[in-house]
Amino acid sequence: MILDADIATEIVSRGDFDALDKFQIVSAEAARIIAGSDEWLLSLNGLTSLDENCAAALGRHHGALALNGLTELSDNAAFGLAKCAGSLQLDGLRHLPTSAATALATHAQNSLLLNSLETLSCSAAEALCQHAGPLELNGLEEISDGAAEALSSRTAPWSARGIRFLSDHAAHLLSHSGGLRSLGDYRVPADSPGYLALALQLAVDGSVDLRGLRSLSPAAAESLPVDADWIFRLGGLESLSAQTAKVLARSGAPIHLQGLRVLTEDTARELASSEGPFIYLNGLTALSDLAVAELERFSGIVSLDHRNVEYLTAGLARLCFREPQFPWSQGYYDFQSLQSISDDAWMEFPPERISQSHSMINLPKLQVLSPKTAEVLVRITDALDLSGITYLNDDTAVELSRSAAWLSLTGLRSISEASVRAFTRKPGGCLEFGCPDFVSATAAHLLCQCTCKVCIHDMSGLPNTVQQILQALPV
Repeated sequence: MILDADIATEIVSRGDFDALDKFQIVSAEAARIIAGSDEWLLSLNGLTSLDENCAAALGRHHGALALNGLTELSDNAAFGLAKCAGSLQLDGLRHLPTSAATALATHAQNSLLLNSLETLSCSAAEALCQHAGPLELNGLEEISDGAAEALSSRTAPWSARGIRFLSDHAAHLLSHSGGLRSLGDYRVPADSPGYLALALQLAVDGSVDLRGLRSLSPAAAESLPVDADWIFRLGGLESLSAQTAKVLARSGAPIHLQGLRVLTEDTARELASSEGPFIYLNGLTALSDLAVAELERFSGIVSLDHRNVEYLTAGLARLCFREPQFPWSQGYYDFQSLQSISDDAWMEFPPERISQSHSMINLPKLQVLSPKTAEVLVRITDALDLSGITYLNDDTAVELSRSAAWLSLTGLRSISEASVRAFTRKPGGCLEFGCPDFVSATAAHLLCQCTCKVCIHDMSGLPNTVQQILQALPV
């Protein structure tokens, strides 16, 4: 569609400026008419080309221009548009010649948006440094060393939130750019000097994002500021030496180490020497009793995520159950990864919490449950998910049957008639099975004598005679 003078006059008179986006071509006279209106933002995103006369007319607009449909721009057109007083959006341009960059750099002290640029030459970057207003280059995925050197001298605000690749040298150069505001989700990939300098430059309120690091050497840690006002987010670290931990502990700042799966005794000792308020170890899957003993000396809070714990010892249980990181208020304790529990682990459950009502413990991957652990569990919860258990011995069944809790055994594949008989005495709640091919006619009759509700999700694998008996289940 063509925007001519008559249509432009009608749009201005009606104030229907939203209609401008549907036009692919605009005449110079129409451009002059809409540019002289009182509307602040003229959105002409439907235009795919623009000659210098139209650009010159639009450049006289007192407000902002959005021309995101343009994929190329002549030098003269760029000079014309640069004269507009408001922000200039050219998010359709994928390539920017140096001459066009030079023209756009004359734009007033307002935003210049070039968020679809795929590449940026050294000379174009140098030209854009002359632009005095905010600059957005959020489509760039990489900045070359040469372009980084040019941009390092830019003092006006600029961002490149799509960046994925930078050399250490480019990172070092950009760390000196006083105008750099954001590289989006970019995370420095190594602990070399250039990358660390860039991370410090991009810090927000003292929070340094180092989550892209998989390792951190003691020497690199030494180069970081020793100041409690800095927070170093190191959630990507897969290992941490005692020497590096010692350096980090000196700062007295919160220590973020959510990516660690294991922690040695020596490293735990160094971390515990920190005077900071928190140590975040939410990725740990297990912890030796010696490492636990070291962390218990820490004066602040050791934050663990019980959802990631795979092996629960008494020592680790003490840390997990310490407030405030354990979700007492929700009453839902989700040990979704737990595969093994020592018999004394749940003895660490705080006695004052045993009377809490409406609590649930989720143990879907646990495959073996001792009678001793079962006896403790049924005392501290009124809902217990043991859907990973495939076999239940008689003594464990007896302990579980003492509770009025909801009990999920949907993974159970084998159970004796003695265990079923024990469940007939379960005082209340619900007993839930999945697809139990172990149910004999005798077991079926016993289940029908239960005083609690019994739910069997899938009876299709059972003989018809057994299915008929189970029609009498208490529900």
